[in-house]
Amino acid sequence: MKSKKVGVLLTGTGFYDGTDAQEAVFTLLALDKYDCESICIAPDASQASVVNHLTGEDSTQVRNIQEEAARLTKGKVISLKEVDVEELDALVIPGGFGVTKNLTHHPEVFQDISKLIKEIYQAKKPIAAVCLSPTILVQIFNDIGIETKLNQSDEKNTAESRQIAEQGLIDQKNNIITSPCYTRDAAIALVYLGIENTIIKLTQLCRKNSILV
Repeated sequence: MKSKKVGVLLTGTGFYDGTDAQEAVFTLLALDKYDCESICIAPDASQASVVNHLTGEDSTQVRNIQEEAARLTKGKVISLKEVDVEELDALVIPGGFGVTKNLTHHPEVFQDISKLIKEIYQAKKPIAAVCLSPTILVQIFNDIGIETKLNQSDEKNTAESRQIAEQGLIDQKNNIITSPCYTRDAAIALVYLGIENTIIKLTQLCRKNSILV
């Protein structure tokens, strides 16, 4: 039995209109590697848009977020409304434009997402957000001033930029870990390192919380 249960919030499949597939797989791999059970979660609602990933053009198709997320998890994904925060030890949000499109363009979905994240935060459980997903944390917690540095990168300082991409950033006070991943146009190996180190920090915060309880 895995030692910790970690919710993985998915927004479909595909960088342009859902969860980035690589980041999702890297997240699930790292969680398994570090002895965590992944509880995949997705809203049962229509995507805000559907994009042809070959051409980058919008499509007229209508797709369900949860059904598309199931492509990444071999069908194992529960509806957002089914989540029991008490059963989770932490939450991870991989990136992709689905975070902004599918979570914030649906008022009802955003309300449910906001409720989930606030309950996780109020329970002092760790939250990890990579790539574009810290943007939704900023929306939800705009009153506590979360700093991800995603918009503050110094491209001239390549050493610092690589270190942040590889190691991520941790907010010990708020139990939040972030990693820029593809927002820094990183190579795939560096993206995996960033996510793996993010998950390592997440498990460390989980263990710290277990000791404090």
